[in-house]
Amino acid sequence: MLNLVSPNRNRQATKLDFACHTAAKKYPGGITALAHQFGFNPRTLQNKLNPYEPGCINLDEFKAILSATCDRGF
Repeated sequence: MLNLVSPNRNRQATKLDFACHTAAKKYPGGITALAHQFGFNPRTLQNKLNPYEPGCINLDEFKAILSATCDRGF
């Protein structure tokens, strides 16, 4: 698995981090629209999807993103 060192040296960015971030950005309206669709705070979701920061999405958020985007990058 590809692991890239994040600026926060305590966390590794993974392919899944990048796939989630890319899928949400490609969603029509981007991360903000995706967040609003599911009642998430857009800034919080953006922070959680940033592969270089320590925030993580939970399983429910992951499933929502996967379902909404139908992205094959996962």
